[in-house]
Amino acid sequence: MKYPTPEEIMRYPPKYPLKIIEFTLNWKKIWQKYPSNKYLSLIALAYGISDLYNKPVLSVTLNNEYCYNSKTKTIALGYNPSIISTLHEIGHHLYGHSELKACRFSIHLFKQTFPKAFQKLSWKDHTLIIKKETM
Repeated sequence: MKYPTPEEIMRYPPKYPLKIIEFTLNWKKIWQKYPSNKYLSLIALAYGISDLYNKPVLSVTLNNEYCYNSKTKTIALGYNPSIISTLHEIGHHLYGHSELKACRFSIHLFKQTFPKAFQKLSWKDHTLIIKKETM
């Protein structure tokens, strides 16, 4: 599988419906207020965004890795709770197998709704990781 470059991902920011931005910002307040319930919060994020796009996900489960099964419309969350990874799998649910579309959806939505956290990230291939100096 060919993964997109950071330049390809960042070149064309998607336009999000206002209701998606508002939902994500409201979700962020809850995420920050109740950090011990990370998986429950990520599950709510997946269901909420997919419902707002009128394309409900049928199941959100815990797994050893993040992935999306288009046949069962199931998003699996990996061991390490990650907002961007969850958004990425929501992107696959909404837009199919395209890595570019899923990356653009997740990274730009994260950048727009978590701007301070986004500044602490750096690229590693097509993914974002926490910069070493912020660890």
